[in-house]
Amino acid sequence: MSNKWSALVYGRTYEVDFRLIAIPENFTNEDKKWALKYILGTTRSPEKLSEQPRWSLFKNEDYCVVGVTCMAKELIQNSRNAIVEDMTRDSGGRPTYVFVGYVAELDGEQGLPPIPKYSDQDMEIFTPLYEYVQQRWSVKSYQEESKTPLFSKYKEIDYLAAQALMDFDAEYFTLNQMNSQTVRLWPDENKENLWFATAQQVTDYPAKSVSVCLGLATQKDAVESPFLNATAFGIRQKDDISRKVESSVVREVIALPPNTSSRAESFSSNEYRDDEYSDVEEKELPFEPVEILSAVLGGFVGLRIAQIPGFLLGGSVVGFVVGAGIGWVAGGCVSNKGIGGAMAKQTRDFLGDVTSSEGQRRTRRSRQRDNEQQDMDYGFKNRNEQNDSPDSESNQVSVHSMMICSY
Repeated sequence: MSNKWSALVYGRTYEVDFRLIAIPENFTNEDKKWALKYILGTTRSPEKLSEQPRWSLFKNEDYCVVGVTCMAKELIQNSRNAIVEDMTRDSGGRPTYVFVGYVAELDGEQGLPPIPKYSDQDMEIFTPLYEYVQQRWSVKSYQEESKTPLFSKYKEIDYLAAQALMDFDAEYFTLNQMNSQTVRLWPDENKENLWFATAQQVTDYPAKSVSVCLGLATQKDAVESPFLNATAFGIRQKDDISRKVESSVVREVIALPPNTSSRAESFSSNEYRDDEYSDVEEKELPFEPVEILSAVLGGFVGLRIAQIPGFLLGGSVVGFVVGAGIGWVAGGCVSNKGIGGAMAKQTRDFLGDVTSSEGQRRTRRSRQRDNEQQDMDYGFKNRNEQNDSPDSESNQVSVHSMMICSY
């Protein structure tokens, strides 16, 4: 049986953002979209990738991909290539991570080659893939190479194949293969057994599609990924998790006759009353107690002022009346009732109109300045806009992969 595999590498290089850097020579656009969907599923929560590499296997009726997503420095820690050793940080000094994988083409007569053995953090088998793409590490965004992936040929590679385990329970590790509405999750300590179950499934039924990812950070990452099977941290027992996302509760709006407001709209949040008292009508007094109190206090103040020599308030009675009137108006302003309340409302409305008019004038001036600024751009685009290209695959992950040493 042939052990021919091709390279599939996704990541970012020193200056250019995430894209597919290497693909098999016979990959079509549809094949790239298919592979990229699963690759991006392995890169969720990248901040949790350190020392927690994620192995994945996904296959359809044409190809089988076996790969790992990890930090670049962990992938090449045993590399003797000085250039590759520098390919761990981008131009901004950020640590880079990468997906590197091998692709086998389904052979109608011979099926697929044996699946490589799972070895957790020992990723030496994938190091040649990162070395393979080192020629693209220093590419500039304006160069054609930044938009075109390397086309990899199928070649023989040496590796240890997955083998049967002593404690393997075939019934327990039955894979989810058909139900795309759920993801079957296992505890993270089941990674080795689950990998072997997948390898056995691929060998026994090469025509069937299957997908698995080991070591996802959370259950949420697994549910939102395209994988049908996965392990994730925090999972205590095997379980099928639904992918259905409940829609947010939509508040129903009841149509009311014109000029009629709903009861809910008639109360502010601090005026809410329990249903226990909702049917009790409250009669409004013709005046507020605060108005009476303010009038009395104002009357006494006016009376005292009228007794001061030199103040011409017309005597004690007039002083009391004037003070009471001022107090009544002031009390109305506080309670928003009566004459004082009406005066306060008119004042607020007037100030609101002035503020609104001034805001509209400022908005018009701001829009005018924006239009003038747009006219000064002279049609030039910023650097990110220039880098956009339908061939750049989507700007998301980073370059960290290379094909075997023979590449």
